[in-house]
Amino acid sequence: MSASSVSVCTMPISLPYKLSATQSVMKRCYDRSAAVPRNFQVGDKVLVLLPVTGSALSAKFCGPYEIHDRLSDTDDVISTPDKRRKTRVCNVNILNAYFSRGSSNGSAKSDSPQVPAVHSSVMPLVHRQMTD
Repeated sequence: MSASSVSVCTMPISLPYKLSATQSVMKRCYDRSAAVPRNFQVGDKVLVLLPVTGSALSAKFCGPYEIHDRLSDTDDVISTPDKRRKTRVCNVNILNAYFSRGSSNGSAKSDSPQVPAVHSSVMPLVHRQMTD
C-alpha cells in the first residue's frame, strides 16, 4: 500500500465539527461590528463619503446633507445644494447619520463658546502656567 493513497482516507471525523464551530464563532465576531442598521427617512441629515477634488484615491465625509427621496432600502437620493450636481443617488454604505453638536434637546447654541474639558491630571500644569 502506497503512502499517497492513504492520505485522504485518514481525515479525522471531528474536523467538520470543529470547522462549523469555528465558523459560528467568526460569524458572531463579524456580526457584532457589521450589524449597524442604516435606516434613513426623508428629511434626515446625513454625512456623505465623497471623493476629494484633485485626488483620485482620497475621500472624506462631507455635509450635512438632507435625504430628498428613498429609492430602495439601500439607495437614497440626497440633495447637495453646494455641489455641481444638486441631487445624487447614494448607497447607504457611504452615508453616516449626522448629529448636531447642540445641547441635549437638539438646539445648537452658537452664541456661547464651548470650553473644552481639562483632565484633572493636567490642571496643576495649567494653573502653574497661568500664575507664572
